Amino acid sequence: MSDYDTRLRQWCADLDRLAATVRRPVPTCEGCRHFERDRINPTAGMGRCRRGQGSWHPMAPHHCRTHEAALHG
Repeated sequence: MSDYDTRLRQWCADLDRLAATVRRPVPTCEGCRHFERDRINPTAGMGRCRRGQGSWHPMAPHHCRTHEAALHG
């Protein structure tokens, strides 16, 4: 392995380590394009994720790798 490859691997590892320390806002389902609202109580009732991440209350914050902001307009 060249010196360049070694430095590049170390830089990537450092970047991953630093990224883990950055605080990010925890999303809620109500702002996600994959969230399907409950038909009985669409404002605050349990809904489901169309990406298979389970059922959640729309305003409950939780970590989700598939969260995508809904396009409003």
